[in-house]
Amino acid sequence: MGKRDIITKDYMSKPHYFADAFNANVFGGKQLVKPDDLMLQEKDTTELGIILSKEQKKQKAVQKTRDILKKSILMKDEKTTYLLLGIENQSDLHYALPVKNLVYDALNYMRQVNEITEMHKKKKDLKGAEFLSGFSKEDKIYPVITLAIYFGAKEWDAPRSLKEMFPSDIEDVVLDQVEDYRLHLIVPSEIKDFSLFKTDLRKVLKYIK
Repeated sequence: MGKRDIITKDYMSKPHYFADAFNANVFGGKQLVKPDDLMLQEKDTTELGIILSKEQKKQKAVQKTRDILKKSILMKDEKTTYLLLGIENQSDLHYALPVKNLVYDALNYMRQVNEITEMHKKKKDLKGAEFLSGFSKEDKIYPVITLAIYFGAKEWDAPRSLKEMFPSDIEDVVLDQVEDYRLHLIVPSEIKDFSLFKTDLRKVLKYIK
């Protein structure tokens, strides 16, 4: 990890900047994520997964390490929502970022399911289809949202969604059946309303612009 990456990671790890970025970009300026409701200690940022190849009958471990991951409590209309929020700091353009972030999110969902499965194995409390799934009908997992922040000076001309990475001649009848993955992305040069940011992060983004 380069010096610039270490600096941006340390900066965005601070709860008030972390919350400000999500509130401004993901939630349209609504102050839904509170710094005090973020876990002060970040969660393990290593996402692990096992891919099974039926042809070779082998298991392949997949390990990805994201920049920052925090567990958050979101309060709205007297309702409490638990979710996992991740930030990816980009010093340079990344032309496969939709897939990169999609893998992070998918591996995290897999981790949550695996943790619940291990809990049930210890308790030995599942039967039938729930036993085969390792996951009961009542079990739930937390939503995961990943936000990318671009700290570079060049114009962002990389894809912003999974579908933008496909060839342009794919028929709509096919695209309509493919689930998309849209980036949550902060590009300083594109920000029109800096008032959405309530901390000194606003000054940093303005400076980059």
